[in-house]
Amino acid sequence: MVQVLERCTDGLQERESSRSFFDAIGRPDLKEKITPQSPIVSFSMEAAIPDGSYAGGLGILERCKYFQAGKDGIPYVLVTPVYATRGRQEGAVEIGIYGTEENRFRSYHREYPFDPEGSAWGTSEWNQDVLVRTNGHTTRFGLFTQEAGSAKVFGLFEPGIGSLYQAAQDSSHRMYQQVVLGFGGFRSLQAKGIKPSVYLINESASVFVALANLDDTCNNGVPFEQALESVRGETMYINHTLEQAAEAEVSRDILEEYAIGNMTSLDAANWLRGLIDGNNGIIRLNTLALALSGTRLGVSKLHTQIANGERETAEGILVYFKDHEGNKIKFEHDTNGIFMETWVQEGFMNLYKKEKAIDVFDLPTPDYQERIDRLDGKKLREIKEIARRELREFLTTRKDQYGEPIKIEEGAKIASWAKRFVDYKRPHLLFNDVRRLAYLLESENMHILMSGKYGGDNFSHIFGLVDKNPVLKKRVHFVQGYDVDVAQKMVTGSDVWLNTPVVGKEACGTSWMKAIGNLTILISTEDGGVADITPPAYLEIGGDFDSEQQHFIYSQLVRAARIVDDKDEDSTWTSFTKGQLKAYLPVISGARMMRDYILKGFPEESQESRVSQDVEETVFSTNGHGYSPWVNGTVS
Repeated sequence: MVQVLERCTDGLQERESSRSFFDAIGRPDLKEKITPQSPIVSFSMEAAIPDGSYAGGLGILERCKYFQAGKDGIPYVLVTPVYATRGRQEGAVEIGIYGTEENRFRSYHREYPFDPEGSAWGTSEWNQDVLVRTNGHTTRFGLFTQEAGSAKVFGLFEPGIGSLYQAAQDSSHRMYQQVVLGFGGFRSLQAKGIKPSVYLINESASVFVALANLDDTCNNGVPFEQALESVRGETMYINHTLEQAAEAEVSRDILEEYAIGNMTSLDAANWLRGLIDGNNGIIRLNTLALALSGTRLGVSKLHTQIANGERETAEGILVYFKDHEGNKIKFEHDTNGIFMETWVQEGFMNLYKKEKAIDVFDLPTPDYQERIDRLDGKKLREIKEIARRELREFLTTRKDQYGEPIKIEEGAKIASWAKRFVDYKRPHLLFNDVRRLAYLLESENMHILMSGKYGGDNFSHIFGLVDKNPVLKKRVHFVQGYDVDVAQKMVTGSDVWLNTPVVGKEACGTSWMKAIGNLTILISTEDGGVADITPPAYLEIGGDFDSEQQHFIYSQLVRAARIVDDKDEDSTWTSFTKGQLKAYLPVISGARMMRDYILKGFPEESQESRVSQDVEETVFSTNGHGYSPWVNGTVS
């Protein structure tokens, strides 16, 4: 982590006397609009930052955005709760359970208290306390901060906030956490004298910052309709799941106790009540996010098309997102990206920069494809071998499903799968024909690494099969304690990466992006961000059903092994992995992702931007902060 922070600082020093990121993307005018006091601000329930909490891809993505912005000199703030309870999943196979011959994998979720004081969060600025009212009580939050280059994190903490995603989606405690993020986050920015140039709402759980903004704008004397239009003009709603029906429904009673209790504008509060009452006393937070945002983003081309009703879902039906009046909502797409400094092996990154395939901002250069073609194949092989060795050494420090260190012999190939063990990601696809898989692994001298958040029947079934087959027991390894370090070593050192979601279910995914950046051969279905590029530049898992796709995955594993050994009829390892990188470099680039956020949030001289600017001048014409009874004082 220290290395990542140093790279952010180095990136700023490298450009000290050169052009800015805004110059590089053709918008120098934004240097006066996006500033340290008017930064881009992203709100998220989770973030995989130092001593942060995360459950999956959203937290990893927020980490990438934070460090990418910091490195590129983009004024940026990430707002997230600091959770008081942390958990870690552990486990091992228990032999001979209950006196039988059956071996079972048992997982244990261990929780422990967390005090941010003295951690990566430093010391709370108690003179910048933030007040949030919930269920008739006012709670005081300490404001903690982190910093990387031009980016900052604001973290809100109080001991009762609990753990990440504690309780059910529609529970009062979950609502409490979401209101803390929204209203508390908004007030923390006010406490620092920050007026965001644009708000990024990540998932509907972050919507309450837009409601807080609406309430505050109305309190500053702006007529309601103009205030609503202003809030929409500066709010970008990013949906990372694109399954509107999966949202929990929230009752008016819960919103009265937790959200409306924080509002002081009668117009704003009555507008919210009207939305709820118009929907039989309940509302989905996704519906509220659509009502308060002017720009709505999907996170890959395919899933944006599905959200817009332009492509069928995995179930073969057409659906689309709609607002509270039943009108069809139009999504734009900004495919997720990765912060390559974290996820791409240092040797590869240095070579990409030296040969000018990417510039100082990590943006692909205009002739990046030609420059990738010119990369020295021998040097690429040497770097990949270093990454393989580092992975093997790292695995000896981690435990497998039996609680033993993982030892893989030099020269063996490694294929990896690392995600949450949920049905639509299909970790089971590899194991539908265990005899064929065992023969393949042994004949090709290959090992399988699996890691990620696990549990449930899916996981137990897989490792039950593994345990019963002597070849799989030797060659299939579950890496316990999945974290950023495990993920980084797996994507850099693996020979093959497996991406097996049901087509139409994965909103984007980024593990495959990290693999491609590290010249790892990708075997994947055509889903999520992988489908941004056609025709496929990877080894595709074709077919419409599991029975067909399992055949593809086994045959593609064999072909991948031959490519690694330079024994494939059509491709060498160098030509194939270069081809993947040439196809996907603009897609995987975190700098490209940040550019697209900026260009969508700041369309040149649009009517929306003029309305928002007029309102901003009205609100901040007196003291530069706007009115709020919730910061550094008592509630009026």
